[in-house]
Amino acid sequence: IKATVTYLDGTAKTYTADVKVSTPKAKASTVVVAMQANKMLSVDGTNNYSNLEWTSSKKSVVEVSKSGLLTPKKKGTATVKGKIDGKTIKVKVYVSNPSIKDTYSLLGVDQNTKISLKGLAAKSKVTYKTSNKKVATVSKKGVVKAKAAGRAEIIVNADGKTFTYLVECAPKAAIDACIKGKAIIDVSTYSQDLRMQDGYYDCSALVFKAYGRNSALLGGSSSWAPTAANMALHMANTQKVISWTGLPVEDLRPGDLIFYGNSNNGRYLGIDHVSMYYGNGYRLEKPLSYYWEREDIVMIARPVP
Repeated sequence: IKATVTYLDGTAKTYTADVKVSTPKAKASTVVVAMQANKMLSVDGTNNYSNLEWTSSKKSVVEVSKSGLLTPKKKGTATVKGKIDGKTIKVKVYVSNPSIKDTYSLLGVDQNTKISLKGLAAKSKVTYKTSNKKVATVSKKGVVKAKAAGRAEIIVNADGKTFTYLVECAPKAAIDACIKGKAIIDVSTYSQDLRMQDGYYDCSALVFKAYGRNSALLGGSSSWAPTAANMALHMANTQKVISWTGLPVEDLRPGDLIFYGNSNNGRYLGIDHVSMYYGNGYRLEKPLSYYWEREDIVMIARPVP
C-alpha cells in the first residue's frame, strides 16, 4: 500500500507499507483429545504476522492456551474460540477418557477375540496395529485373530492415548490344557498320596490331567501319571525338548512344560518338579506364579508343537 502525505508547507511525501492478508480457517471443525493426551489445534491460512488467541467455553472440560494447546480436564464437550487477525473461528472439542478392559488374551490358533474399550467419545478415533501379522491379525474394529503359535502385541491408539494388548497363541490342545489345569487347581488340593483322585493333584498329575491323561503324549498310563522326571524323559525320547535351560518368557508358549532339578534324587537329570507355562508371564501353580529363568531349570518341553 502506498500513501502520499501533503504537509502544511505544501511539501508531499509518499510512504509505502506492506500489508499481509490472512484467511484463517481451522483444519478441523471438531477435535477429539483423550485425558492425559494434550493436542495442538491446527489452523490454515495464517502468516508470520498473524495474531492468535484461543479461549474455552468450558474450562472444566478443556483448557486451551493462547497458542491453541488443548489440555483436557474431564470427559465431555466444549467449544473453543479462536480470534485470529480479527476473525473468530470455532472448534468443537470432545474430551474422551479411554480405558481398556483387558490387556491380554490366550488364543488357540484360528480363534479370535475383540478388544474392548471404554470411555470413548462420539467422535473418538481408534486405530489398531499388530507387531506380528504371522501370529495375530487385528481388524479396524479391534477383532484379533490368531494365525499361528507365538506372541504378538496389539498397539491400540485411542484419541492419542496408547495401550498395548498382548496376545499369546498356541495350538488348541495346549490352550485347552491351560484352561483345564487352572480349573483343576482352583477346586483341588495338593496331595502326593491322593494325586490321581478327583479333587487332588501333585505337579506331574496336574499336567497329566490337564492334557487329558494322554499317556502317549506325556508317558505313564491312562490311569497313572508319570513322575516329573519320567515325564521329562518321555519328552526327550519323543523329541519334544526345546531347551535344556531356562528361556526368556518371550520364547515360551502356553502349554510348555518347565522341568526343575537341583537334587541328587537318582532320577532323570535330578528332576523333582514340573510346571506348565500358563501365559501372560505366569506358570500354573497354586496360586499362579511368575516365571523367570531360574538356574534350576534343566529342561523345557513343548508337548504340542
